[in-house]
Amino acid sequence: MIGRVLRWLLVIVVLVPLGLTALALAVVVVTGAVGGWALTQAVDGNPNQYGRAAGWLGTSAIVAGNVVRVWEPVLKVLPGPLGAPGRALDGVAQPLVDLGRAARTAAPSLPAATGADGPKRYLVAALNEAEMYGSGGALLYVAMVEFDQGRPSVPLTGSVNESIVPRDQTVTWDYVGGPPWYNPGDYYFFATSNLHPEFPFAGQDIQRAWAAIGRPELDGVITMDVTALSDILDQTGPVESPGYGQLTAQNIVRKVLVDAYRQYPEEVPGNNEIRRDLNDGLRQTFQSLVTDPANLPAVLRGITEAIPGRHVQGYMDDAALQEAVGQMGAQGQLVTGDGDVIGEFMQAGGTKVSIFQQRSIDQTVDVAADGSARVTRRVTTVNAVPSDVPGDATASQGYLGLVLLQHLAHRIPGAATAPAVSYGSAEPLVAPDKTGPYPDGVGGQVMWQGGLQPPGSSVTQTVTYDLPAGTFGTPGKLRYSAVANPQAMAQTVNLQVKVTFAGDPATSDGADGWQARDGALVWQGALDRTLELQVAAP
Repeated sequence: MIGRVLRWLLVIVVLVPLGLTALALAVVVVTGAVGGWALTQAVDGNPNQYGRAAGWLGTSAIVAGNVVRVWEPVLKVLPGPLGAPGRALDGVAQPLVDLGRAARTAAPSLPAATGADGPKRYLVAALNEAEMYGSGGALLYVAMVEFDQGRPSVPLTGSVNESIVPRDQTVTWDYVGGPPWYNPGDYYFFATSNLHPEFPFAGQDIQRAWAAIGRPELDGVITMDVTALSDILDQTGPVESPGYGQLTAQNIVRKVLVDAYRQYPEEVPGNNEIRRDLNDGLRQTFQSLVTDPANLPAVLRGITEAIPGRHVQGYMDDAALQEAVGQMGAQGQLVTGDGDVIGEFMQAGGTKVSIFQQRSIDQTVDVAADGSARVTRRVTTVNAVPSDVPGDATASQGYLGLVLLQHLAHRIPGAATAPAVSYGSAEPLVAPDKTGPYPDGVGGQVMWQGGLQPPGSSVTQTVTYDLPAGTFGTPGKLRYSAVANPQAMAQTVNLQVKVTFAGDPATSDGADGWQARDGALVWQGALDRTLELQVAAP
C-alpha cells in the first residue's frame, strides 16, 4: 500500500511536471519554427507574413518564459555545470513573456508597418548623455530603417553632425512640446529635438525635425543611450571595438562620450571623420553582439535593466505598435497621479560633462489635517568632473569645456498653487518672470531655472508649492501619495521624501520602506525608474 502511494507521489511530483514541461517545450519548438519560417517569407517580400511571424514567435516566447520561470530556480542551485543553464537563464523569464505579449499585440499592424501599402521608415538613434536633455542625451548617431513590401534596408546612417546634417544648421517645425523647451518660431538643432521629457512628445518632435532637415517622413523612433550599452555589457562581459579597444560596463560611457573628444579634438582636421569611423565600428560591434543567439539571455537582461530608467525608449505612429512599446515599458511617458508629483529634468548642452553630474532630491511635505500640504523640494547638483579629465575649467561651451551650463525643469502637480523656485546663492540664468509655471502637456507643471556650475561646485535649487485641501485625504483618513519620474541619467539620482502629518507624529516605521524619523515618515532610495510612493498617517 505504502509502495503504491509513493509511486503515485513520484508520478505527481516528478513525472507530471516533466511531462508538462516536455509538452510546453514542444509548443515552443513548433511555434518558433513556424514563426521563423513566416519571418523568412516576410523578409523575402511578403509583408503579410510579419503578422503571422509575430503571432507564432510571440506565443513561443510566452511559453518559453513560463517554462523558464518554473525551472530556472531549480536548475541554478545545482552545482557546477549542472546549474549552468539555470544561471544563464536567470532573470529572462519576465522579459520573454513581455516580449511575447508585445509581439502578439503588434502582429495585426505589422503588414502595414513593414511596407505592405508603401514604404515605412523608422529612426534608430543613439543618444549622447554627456549632453543631457529632457528625454535623454543629444542625438549622436542615427540609422534610418526602411521597409518596402516587407524587405528591410538601411539607406541612411551616420553621426548626426558629421553625416546627417551640417553642424551649424538650425531648423524650425511645429513643436509638440511648448515652452520652456521650445518657443514657437525659434530655430533649434536637430540634435536637440528631444528636449521635452515626455517621450511621446519628443518622439514626434524628432520626426518633425527630421522632416525639417529634408529627410524622408518617419513612422516611428527608437532611442538608446550609451548607458544602455553599459547595461548590456554588464551582462555579456567586455567587447573589443575598433579604435576604442576593450569596452566594459565600467568604461564605455566615458570612453565614447568624453575621452574620444579629447583624443580627437574637433579643431584638428580629419578628427571628426575619425570619430565617425569609431562610431561606425561601435555600431557594428554591438550589432554582432546582440544578434548572436548565444548572447540572447544576457542581452535580454541588459535591455530589461536599461528600460525602466528610460535608457531605451520608443514612439510609434501606429496605435497597436505604440501599445506594444508600452507593454515593454519603453514608452518613456511621464506619469501623473492624483497626489504629489516629483521629477527633475536637466537640459545641459554646450559641454560634455552631464554624465558626471551627481543629483539628490529632498522632498519635504507637511500635510495638514484637511489633506492640504506645503511642499519644499531641494535639488542639489554637483558638477563632479574627475580630476583626470583634461579641459578648460572656465568654459561652458565646446567639447573641452568643463563648466556645466544647465537648466532644470522641476516637475510639480498640475493642482499646485503658489509655486516658486530659487537658485541658492549663485547667479541664476532665468529671469523671475520666466521661471513658470509652465504646463507640461500631460497633467503636470514645471518650474524652470538654471545656472553655471564650475567643476567641483555644488548648487541647490529650492522649489516650493501648495496643494489644496483633500489632496491627501480627509481628517482622520490621511494618506500621502506621490509619483516620481526618472530622467535617463548616467549617475544614480538619490531621492528622499519626508512626510509630516499634522498632529500625528510618527513613532514607528511604515510599510514599503518608510521609516519613522524625528516625528516624520521618511522614504529613501534611487530614482532609477518610475516610482509610486504612498504612506498613511500614523
